Amino acid sequence: MRKIIIYSILLLASTSSAYSQSKYKFGARAGIDLLLTKNEPNIFDIAIYPAIPLKAGFFIRREHESIDLQVSLTYSRQKFSKSYNLNYKEFEDYKFDEFYTDSYWDLEFNIIKKLNNNFRPFFGIGTVYKRNPGYYAPFIYENKDGIKILSTEEISNDKRFNFYINTGVSYLFKSKTINIEPRLSLGYTFANRDITHIQFYDNSNATLSYRKLFYSFSFNFILN
Repeated sequence: MRKIIIYSILLLASTSSAYSQSKYKFGARAGIDLLLTKNEPNIFDIAIYPAIPLKAGFFIRREHESIDLQVSLTYSRQKFSKSYNLNYKEFEDYKFDEFYTDSYWDLEFNIIKKLNNNFRPFFGIGTVYKRNPGYYAPFIYENKDGIKILSTEEISNDKRFNFYINTGVSYLFKSKTINIEPRLSLGYTFANRDITHIQFYDNSNATLSYRKLFYSFSFNFILN
């Protein structure tokens, strides 16, 4: 992760060296992501809920006359939630939810086009980094009559680094001290996030995950 940050900063500096009239700006970012789900039907109706992770971080922007180059690093925390409905053949209804907190780092490089003084579409690439991308755990459930139901579950985010591309728009509100820039983007990861493979006691299978398409909304706070 440290090497990727260093390489991104070097890329920003080397790309900017071709422009004589440019300057750096520094700022903070706060916002949310929206992760939608893709759940396969299964005998227990196990499903992942959509997630809205909170994120915060900082960025470095190299400003030019017509375009800006930007590198940002944010930290996100989310509630990974699943619902269960243990209703299968002779078993009685038994519904419950479970959740745990999860986190990831997001490193992003953007090219920002200045269409006018305030409105700015952008395009970028980035990567989501998770230090602990997956685990394996067996689960044993009991219904109201004490009958045990066995299923094994494996959660795996395939790789620690999940790369993506994104595009969006921002609008700059200027002031004497701090500029505020609302930012809306649409991203597409190369692999699904938090892939969950489930093997049930009757040898049936199901795969749950977040979709590759995701949305982000944030505010940039830029120091003048």
